[in-house]
Amino acid sequence: MTEHVEWTGGSGRTYTFVVVPWPAPLDFGVVDGNYICARQTKNGEWIPVYIGEGDLAAPCAESHPNFDQLVERDVTHLHCHINDDPASRRREAHDLLSGHALALMPTGCNDPLDGSGRVLRFPAAKRPHVGVRARAAQRERRRK
Repeated sequence: MTEHVEWTGGSGRTYTFVVVPWPAPLDFGVVDGNYICARQTKNGEWIPVYIGEGDLAAPCAESHPNFDQLVERDVTHLHCHINDDPASRRREAHDLLSGHALALMPTGCNDPLDGSGRVLRFPAAKRPHVGVRARAAQRERRRK
């Protein structure tokens, strides 16, 4: 049976996530959504290490900008759910971050919040499968 966990954002809204072992064997570019890289304690509590949005396979790839930090912070699971609306994903990620300070540096991997509760820098997850050459080829095709 699949495990589900509810996380509550700073607004009080709850979000339901599916729990899978990290790193999960997910295919790149297939599904976008929100995710939480978490560590499970011996007594079953979840500690958020990184909250993100975008390609659900991204945090499982060594090319993810925080992959080494996730390993160092002993991430054990990926909590994820599908959300194909980029604006909605970003709002949800900000809401979750505002309610889970442990995901913020230096304890977690997310950048800190400013005084208004907004993340100072929140890059969307990059799609590791789109390399520099592929982007250059896309730009060249657009010019023609």
